[in-house]
Amino acid sequence: MSTDTAALTRRGLRLAWLIVVWDLIEGAVAVTAGLAAGSIALVGFGIDSGIEVFAASVVIWQLRGGSQPVRARR
Repeated sequence: MSTDTAALTRRGLRLAWLIVVWDLIEGAVAVTAGLAAGSIALVGFGIDSGIEVFAASVVIWQLRGGSQPVRARR
């Protein structure tokens, strides 16, 4: 892996982890506020954050070399 590729991979991992942390906080706050306010829309928005956490987790897995044959083709 070249220096540029390694630096971009580290940057991508930092951003993906930031997304995971942000969406976990966002989801917890939204679900809590939605339950307190009786808002189905707000609870749904909070649950949607879980989908975003899953997507960021896949990015982290891929950047860490989770699927070597796929990574080699990329």
